[in-house]
Amino acid sequence: SQVFKAVTMAKRKFEIMNILKNLVTVFFLALSMVLCAQDGEIKTYTVKKGQVLDFLFIKTKPDKKAELQDYFQRAFPVAEKEGYNRLPTLMVAKNPIQGNDHPSALVCGFWSTAKSRANFYEKIVETMPDFFEVRRDIWSRFDLAYFEIEEDLTFEVNPNKFNVFTAYWSSDDQKAFGQFKKSWKQQATKSGANIITEMTDAKSPFGYMFTPEFVTLTQWENEEAFQKFLEKNLKMDHEAILHVSQLAVR
Repeated sequence: SQVFKAVTMAKRKFEIMNILKNLVTVFFLALSMVLCAQDGEIKTYTVKKGQVLDFLFIKTKPDKKAELQDYFQRAFPVAEKEGYNRLPTLMVAKNPIQGNDHPSALVCGFWSTAKSRANFYEKIVETMPDFFEVRRDIWSRFDLAYFEIEEDLTFEVNPNKFNVFTAYWSSDDQKAFGQFKKSWKQQATKSGANIITEMTDAKSPFGYMFTPEFVTLTQWENEEAFQKFLEKNLKMDHEAILHVSQLAVR
């Protein structure tokens, strides 16, 4: 009968809907597992001699998804054509450890040469005249430090360890600052740190001033190990230090 057919059809539709719901659940569960696995993967950074490493310290304003998509569609093709290459982003894991700099992420990338980096800023304003205005509209924080690499550089960041980015700005007393750096590295290593990488001579384009004299990424077995070092670090003579920015990253 028509009633029986209608009931049968409704039952089949219900069964199909249940199957689809189960498939969707499985899909998102699998996707979640993949994302979690990626989040725990070691991040590798390789930059060759003559290339330029960028560190961008950013904080995105809320509700800027459409603006971000537009920015990436317009700016990235120009950057990549001029020799820009992306590297894994480091997320800031918590409030600053030292200093008042509080970005949400440390975006990393490199340029094929210093000239290609300079060329980008000339080319982008031709194709995207509102480039700098758009940046100011999207990000409440956008500091940029870059380093011209003099020797091949490779380092890894293990998100399952406690990783710390530290930047120091020095006073005019370079001798005292040199002694501070030496003591800092000795104390960190003695306390169990793996100094993943260290860099000096940071540069910034006009309007993006972030030029610390000494930058390091250190890896610790856990946060407790780092905190023991931090206690000693804070007791060191900071007379040669103008400013510090220290962040837990992963």
